[in-house]
Amino acid sequence: TEVTPPVDTRGELVANGSFEFEGIFPADENGVQSVREIGSSVIPGWSTTDAELVWVKNNNTFGAATPYGDYSLELTGYHDRPPYAGVTQTIRTSPGVRYRLTLALGSNADYPSAGGRKQVSVTAGAAGKLITFDPTDTPGSGNEWKTFTFHFTAAEETTVITIRGVTAGGGIYLGLDNVSVVEAPLDLVRLTLTGIHFGADGFGFTLGGEGHEVWRIEYSDDLRTWRTIESGVSVGTEFVDTDPVRVARRGGLYRVLTE
Repeated sequence: TEVTPPVDTRGELVANGSFEFEGIFPADENGVQSVREIGSSVIPGWSTTDAELVWVKNNNTFGAATPYGDYSLELTGYHDRPPYAGVTQTIRTSPGVRYRLTLALGSNADYPSAGGRKQVSVTAGAAGKLITFDPTDTPGSGNEWKTFTFHFTAAEETTVITIRGVTAGGGIYLGLDNVSVVEAPLDLVRLTLTGIHFGADGFGFTLGGEGHEVWRIEYSDDLRTWRTIESGVSVGTEFVDTDPVRVARRGGLYRVLTE
């Protein structure tokens, strides 16, 4: 079972990012609560979107459990088919300030059809990202969680954060927990090129360095307009641009940005 430690919550902007509940939880016979009303605010700090979801307490009959407190969300709900549910919250931000949004996605290989790929779409104002979790699905591994990060720069004094379920493997169980947003000013990073690929099939390079683990590659042929051509490039992984137009041009510029 892979468990990522909770993020540092100093300066936390999200209310109830782990979907906790105080008092007597109104669970059904399975130890969960189905939230059917779209726009419901029954989960403290959050409103629901798109479809029915299940609010999960760890001692449930399905075996779904989170390491981040006693509660989590299951975005496929009892309906177990698209559209899946989502949640949204408006947080206070400062225009021009960079923030880090962190969330954890969960899977459970020990429950039938509850493993497989998990995907959610995340938006923070006008910025957005599709986040994908491919669990190991090792039999007997039980609940598996992984934390993901998304950076955005605020444009307003408030920012709407929305997380929606997209893909749920076999069709059931898409766990969500431990949502966090904190300020994240750019840190000093050391980036090196540990390898260069230059051939008829394309141009590429391998990144090395310290201070950051995931990068985005952008391209421009005029220094004015940049577009992303690859995201999620890890340190030590070779990136090769095989686009035939850019390969034939043998020109243009690449830049590397943190994700």
